[in-house]
Amino acid sequence: MPSDPIRHDAAARRVLVLTAEIEAHEKNLDWAEHYRQTAKAAQLRQDIATKQAEVAKLTKYLRTGVLADLPAGFVATPAPGKVEAPNPIKERPWLIP
Repeated sequence: MPSDPIRHDAAARRVLVLTAEIEAHEKNLDWAEHYRQTAKAAQLRQDIATKQAEVAKLTKYLRTGVLADLPAGFVATPAPGKVEAPNPIKERPWLIP
């Protein structure tokens, strides 16, 4: 069990998001190279490299649990909670005949 489950979960979610972004950038890079858009391709390569470096740091943190392995500026946020409608029967039992 990680020492800080919220930070661990946030890092794991960030890895998933970054992986999806890298895949999308790689597809866009293929199109940019196909249409010879060199400036766009260079920007995409730079973004991919940056995101891959962040993924590497996050996966190292997920393996070791050492806070120093987290990328600079990483903010751990709890997972979005499940929104449930309030139960009117529990809140206002007099509504039941």
